[in-house]
Amino acid sequence: MMCYFLLKRLRVTLKVGQNRILKIDPDFQVPHARAIVNTRNRVIHGYDSVTPDFLWTLIMKHIPVLKGGMIGLLEK
Repeated sequence: MMCYFLLKRLRVTLKVGQNRILKIDPDFQVPHARAIVNTRNRVIHGYDSVTPDFLWTLIMKHIPVLKGGMIGLLEK
């Protein structure tokens, strides 16, 4: 249940960030957009391929980098 909550929150956070950026610059291309979508699809639809190690790495390593990048873009 906690995993579902975290993933739902991640999806909402990414969508809000994307919408804020696109309001500023409608032509903006999100860096690594394909990888972000692929990861989301894997987490949402690929239940059998999502391990606790994968989720931990995603949460601890990749999301902070993505968040920092989005904050940097919003501050421009």
